[in-house]
Amino acid sequence: MRSTLITLIALTALLLSSSNLVGKHHIGVEPLIEAAQAFLDSLDEAQRKTAQLPFNTPDREDWHYFPKQRKGLAWADMKGKQEALSWVIFHEALSNSGVTKAEGIVDAERILWERSNRSDRRDPKKYHVTIFGEPAPGASWGASLEGHHLSINLTVIDGKKVAVTPSFFGSTPDQINEGEHAGFHPLKGEAEEASKLFQMLDPTQRSKAVIGKMPREIITRAERQVEPLPIEGLPAREMSESQRDQLRRLLAEYIDRY
Repeated sequence: MRSTLITLIALTALLLSSSNLVGKHHIGVEPLIEAAQAFLDSLDEAQRKTAQLPFNTPDREDWHYFPKQRKGLAWADMKGKQEALSWVIFHEALSNSGVTKAEGIVDAERILWERSNRSDRRDPKKYHVTIFGEPAPGASWGASLEGHHLSINLTVIDGKKVAVTPSFFGSTPDQINEGEHAGFHPLKGEAEEASKLFQMLDPTQRSKAVIGKMPREIITRAERQVEPLPIEGLPAREMSESQRDQLRRLLAEYIDRY
């Protein structure tokens, strides 16, 4: 059951990762510019050289959700209010739900760090922030916040449109049921809505919805460009109205992050 639910969630996330869908929260360009400039203005010369890269650098498309060496300025190398100022940029883009999920993912990394004897590889201060180009009215520029299991990428186009992909939210541990952190479950909504939908399917529908074993890894990984996937699974047109409503609730858990 758990493998099936994770597969269902993964496929839903994949559908959204190939789109520029934005939820109910309106992303204002001016507040984004103000937040990005406030962050940049707080940095010294050496920090800014690390944190700000040209908009057309190939590094802008180099994204990942593994713990690895990254572009940008790490929280570990920030001081004073700089980390908080960096968060403001992404708070402007995320909905309240998205902020809660993103902060929960960072908390999960902190728990993982504690459980791994504070391994340097799991350091929760190894989230990196990068500004691409110059945040200004009418300009094209971008920003990214990235670390283990979290990759938020914002691109402002001609000072008008904001793209929010690629976007990755994951969590390890996914859920804690006992001890100091009992009840911790940063992506609870996705899991619960997927479970509800699966329970609503009859045996015939389930035989179509379950397309194989749980993927070992995200199907498209962290590729810069992906090809369309084969159309598989249970079409929404073969669901009842109540099942389609539940599918919309599941999709909303992803779309309404922004």
